[in-house]
Amino acid sequence: MKLTLRYLLAYLDDILKPQDAAAVGRLVKSSPNATTLVERIRALIRMRRLTVPAPAEKKKGLNANDVAEYLDNLTPADEVAAYEESLLKSDEKLAEVAGTHQILSLVLGGRPKIPASTKSQLQQIAMSFLPEDAEFPDDASQSTGSSVEIPAMVAPSIEPASQEIAIPFEIPKRNDGFKQFIVILGVVLLLGAWAYSILTDPSFRDVGKGYVERSSDSEATVNADLANGDPVANVEEVGTSELVTSNSGENSVKVPSPQKMNQQPHIAVTTPTSPAAPASTGSPNMPPPESTGSELVANSIPGQPMVPAENAAGNETGNEAIAPVVVQPNPIEFAPTMLYVTENQPLIYVPGDSQTGSSVVAKTGTEIKLNSSLFSPQYTLASFTINNDRVRLQMRENSAAQLTGSDNEQTLSLRLFQGHYLLEVLPEVGDDNLKSLQLEIGKNTWTIVLPEDPTTLVLEVIPQPTNQYEQIPTNGLYVANLWSTGVPVRLQMGASEPSPPKNYFALLPLNLATTQLPPGIEPDAVPGNNNKLLPAENDQPAAIDAPPLPAWSDGGPLTMTLSQKRDQQEFLKYLGASKNLWLDMQGVADDPNPRIAELATRVLALGSQYDSLVTILARSPHEETRTEAIRGLRIWLPQDPSHPELLKESLAKTFNPETAQTVYTLLWGYTLEDGRRPDISRRLVDGLRHEHVAVRELSIYWIAELTGQKLGYRPLAVATTREQAVTSWERHLTRVGALVAPE
Repeated sequence: MKLTLRYLLAYLDDILKPQDAAAVGRLVKSSPNATTLVERIRALIRMRRLTVPAPAEKKKGLNANDVAEYLDNLTPADEVAAYEESLLKSDEKLAEVAGTHQILSLVLGGRPKIPASTKSQLQQIAMSFLPEDAEFPDDASQSTGSSVEIPAMVAPSIEPASQEIAIPFEIPKRNDGFKQFIVILGVVLLLGAWAYSILTDPSFRDVGKGYVERSSDSEATVNADLANGDPVANVEEVGTSELVTSNSGENSVKVPSPQKMNQQPHIAVTTPTSPAAPASTGSPNMPPPESTGSELVANSIPGQPMVPAENAAGNETGNEAIAPVVVQPNPIEFAPTMLYVTENQPLIYVPGDSQTGSSVVAKTGTEIKLNSSLFSPQYTLASFTINNDRVRLQMRENSAAQLTGSDNEQTLSLRLFQGHYLLEVLPEVGDDNLKSLQLEIGKNTWTIVLPEDPTTLVLEVIPQPTNQYEQIPTNGLYVANLWSTGVPVRLQMGASEPSPPKNYFALLPLNLATTQLPPGIEPDAVPGNNNKLLPAENDQPAAIDAPPLPAWSDGGPLTMTLSQKRDQQEFLKYLGASKNLWLDMQGVADDPNPRIAELATRVLALGSQYDSLVTILARSPHEETRTEAIRGLRIWLPQDPSHPELLKESLAKTFNPETAQTVYTLLWGYTLEDGRRPDISRRLVDGLRHEHVAVRELSIYWIAELTGQKLGYRPLAVATTREQAVTSWERHLTRVGALVAPE
């Protein structure tokens, strides 16, 4: 049956035969487009204040005769499709046709039900046209029906006293200009009064002054008050750099002057019972211990008031003495100068001093600050110069790192999360003081003594996903290798002795066994954990035969096809227009082009944006983006003990509880041994019929990982097509007994 708009209107107005109405109802229920159209028509009929064409409009499509011909099935057959298309594009036209059809259906389908109030109003209107001497028959009041018989309706015509006035169909515009002027004038007056109150408020008088000007005014006020005999008036800031003493003799009070910005390093408060805290010697400008008088003892906790010295020492009434606070400066971290020098290549940069963690695209010449994170997306090579070109760093595509600080100013410290890196070490120039390179991967740290001769260090860091429920990967969280293409280098792990010079080191994994990772337990605290360093000979990685250098170790440009270059150029436009990449990339992941959406999802996975990855897994229309979201979540999940709970919270916000638990279990993964189990195999095949696309995507992901094939299954295919593929997997289970045949 072909469902037309006129037939649909007849169904809505209930003028079809029962069997025809049932058939149309089934069509509407099975078609999302038809269901949407029905809801739209019902909403438009009830909508008020819709604009309508002029009654005398002659333009094609707006003429009232066109509506009548369409409803009477008199429109030429070759024009029906075009006319119905114009109706669907305009709410006003569709509402007019649907409303007219409804009214005609009520009138022509039988005697309409007219309320008594409507009858009374119609009678009053009719009576107003009759002359005053009109007579009615006796049985006029006893007439029945929906209309009133008024014989005088055709009687005497009344000649108009004046010429008829043509009533225009358009409603004249109201002259509301004066009212609008009054409203605008009131708003301007309110804004002016608010601005005047701000400008005349004394509390805003010093807003335009800088810190130095306000400090000078404060010091001048303090000095004037001291000269007048008030030794502690107007003291607003307390410092420890210098003391101001009044001239009032023995009753003088020593008052600290305001502390200058950046004068002292940040200090950490420790208790005197701490074995690591040194004895406090005080500031060079502090008064000597034997000083007497009514002195004020500064409280080392910012924001707390100063207390008299006698209160700090206790008294005879039993008050306990307040122990003096011992202060210890925080360790100072050093980082060499690092500049981004690549042009026309997007580098995602999260500054170390960012309070919100917002990311931007770094410009050429950007100086990388301490604790800043760097992300090199797909099809990107990011190059840096370090310490006046002493070291050149190249981050290959899909790499993530962080510039961390070191307690040694002669050390370059990097934390590597994943990717490929080239570090070209050049000869020392001038008074260059960069002597070593410190690498941090996971919870492991290595130090490399930079040779005096030129060499190139080749590094690869590959994070490992897990394949067992709530367990870290069997071979550790990372696979990491280090090559030196020039002179051999010496490697030092932790505090152990440096190794002999070598050209290759297998950094990770260490030879450790799998251990379950209980929630909330740090990896180092778990006995036998593969992320905990077990003692080995010289605490160094085991020596193995050096594998060949990877193909990318020459540092050459990336090899891309023509379509990949087009995708890169289009993706660069999104990156360049973004103000907050993590937020904008989630929107780009819904791009109609699946390759662009896949690049955006890969960037989110690179930055460990797990909330966005969960949203993409649940709602993305592309199979490529959902697969990338699965890979990103599986790599991120075992990296920290807190990640499982974070993932559960994110899943709870997106899925119902049962689906959230299913997705959480599937993200941990399965091994080949699990694939040989009939119960797990049955669970995965049943997941192909799940109502949510995320469960279907994860189920076919693991079936393909275990068996190497999908048998034509697509998670977003229509139900009949999916069922055919599921039937094939059912036959496979019947024949083999599980997804993977037993050994």
